[in-house]
Amino acid sequence: MCLEDRGSVPFIGFLIELFKRHNVHIPVDLIRIELEKLIDRIEFDTRMTSLEEQSGHHTTMLQEIKGMLIRMQSKDDDEDDE
Repeated sequence: MCLEDRGSVPFIGFLIELFKRHNVHIPVDLIRIELEKLIDRIEFDTRMTSLEEQSGHHTTMLQEIKGMLIRMQSKDDDEDDE
């Protein structure tokens, strides 16, 4: 037996019916705009997280390259001393 068979209404359906009974009108544009803002925020957060991860990876790579250059320079200096 599913929820609809027992007379239950999904939460959104319940709210819509409640609003209708009390003559409460929610402009569709308001709902759509708020959802778009939420989606935009989620996309922004996702992109920022991705950029932060890439930045951390690049920073690590640059540190490794810098370390290799320092070791190469030190090795060249040692060879010049001989």
